[in-house]
Amino acid sequence: MKKLLIALLLICLPFSGSITAQTKYAVEPPSRNDFVPLLYQLADASMQGRETGTEGGRKAAALIATKFAEAGIQSFYESYYQSFGLIKTSVSSAGLAVESAEEGLKSIADFPGEELFLLSCADDFNVSSSLVFAGYGLLSADSTYNSFANLDAKNKVVVVLEGVPGEADTTGKVWQTFGRAFANEGNLLKMKRNTAKNFGATALVVLRTSQKTDSFVQWVSDITGDDWVNYPDSDYWFDDNRQNACVPVALCNYNNSRNIANLLQINLESAISALTQSTKAGFAEQKPLITQLWAKLKREQTMARNVIGVIKGIDTTRTIVIGGHYDHLGMRGEHIYYGADDNASGASGVVALAGKWAENNTAPQCNLVFACWDGEEKGLFGSRYFVNHLTEQQKLSTKLYFNMDMISRSAEEDSLRRVVSVGIRAQDTGLILMAQQCNTLTNSAFDLDIWDVNGHSGSDYAGFKDNNIPVMTFFSGFHSDYHTPRDTKEQTDPEKMEKILRLVNECIQHVQH
Repeated sequence: MKKLLIALLLICLPFSGSITAQTKYAVEPPSRNDFVPLLYQLADASMQGRETGTEGGRKAAALIATKFAEAGIQSFYESYYQSFGLIKTSVSSAGLAVESAEEGLKSIADFPGEELFLLSCADDFNVSSSLVFAGYGLLSADSTYNSFANLDAKNKVVVVLEGVPGEADTTGKVWQTFGRAFANEGNLLKMKRNTAKNFGATALVVLRTSQKTDSFVQWVSDITGDDWVNYPDSDYWFDDNRQNACVPVALCNYNNSRNIANLLQINLESAISALTQSTKAGFAEQKPLITQLWAKLKREQTMARNVIGVIKGIDTTRTIVIGGHYDHLGMRGEHIYYGADDNASGASGVVALAGKWAENNTAPQCNLVFACWDGEEKGLFGSRYFVNHLTEQQKLSTKLYFNMDMISRSAEEDSLRRVVSVGIRAQDTGLILMAQQCNTLTNSAFDLDIWDVNGHSGSDYAGFKDNNIPVMTFFSGFHSDYHTPRDTKEQTDPEKMEKILRLVNECIQHVQH
């Protein structure tokens, strides 16, 4: 069986070479003494949560650069820093109004307040156009489910329901065929926003369809995936990216959702039932309405910085990137979000691996780039900036990206601390086999949860994947302290992290040949 695995790897991996128990230039994996001190420093109160653009974030970047220099790692650019500008925006005021022939312009909701939440764009805007209803606002990969079929959404404000089709009846055919797949796609709201944009919409309005006990802000947190309840944050944009197409999104509370549906002459319960029973549910011709959605923004400029080093390889035409973000959520009031697991663990792991490879005093077979990203928590900005500013030749020469995000804890249900999640594109079968084989070669094999990163963008692997670069992203599990001030250094598990770095190091050695 081992011979078969090796043969398959030779065919499938983006590198030549074979997997053996010992590579030509074996490099010892980091021990806890190689990463714990830096992890503790990054998660210290003096770093104030390492938020992008803050003094704490800058202190963390300087510390990482110092560690690279002490290990003898060359800078990837003229310095260890790759700096880039971001625009930080917050909504000062906003409003949503609907105009009908009978009632004229009628205000529906205002922001701030408990009536409307706005996902804005990079600039002030004032959208005024026809209102159209598009069911759940979704499009399947093969277009067999298409909320926009026979609907002209171009230059219109599109109204959609929260959630996915068929969730009201998970035994039905619609849920089994489409709903489950949509629900598992990850950021559902992002998908709806992108689909509306691709069909030419000027804005998206999302209706809350049930009067749940949780608050409007909690619902906003659930539907956006951001903790607006405990951690209200600004929006961030690349400072050179303001003109890109953007569709603002208005999230309406339950009462205003019903008001909008009534103005469209749509019964929410009937619409949900119809879309539960059939993918082709039609609705009566909608009443002509004009909607106005506007926002005034507060804008600030801030700077972010990646910290990047390199060990030049024998073959400088091939590169492997090993990365993890160092930024976290910063402070809210007196509360520090320490971010020990998320992601002082991944950043200290990157630095520890860099140090062991530099110690080896033997050039690796290809370039090894070690990167600690900024701005991940704000929207994967640091890693995307790096990839987007590679030349086409550099992208082609980048054969694999290793990502480490939250590698020092375990999910509560993983009581044996043996589960490690490894995300790989489904088409990279050689990497899947390699992960499994390398896992057996370590002294303490994990229960690997290998999953397909296609269709997902939850961490810094996304920018590489989107540029057709294979990825392996390592993650040890969500826990109840995630994105809270309780994610402290005392809660980390150095033993598990040491074993994960052993696995990552094994993969780096085997894949570069």
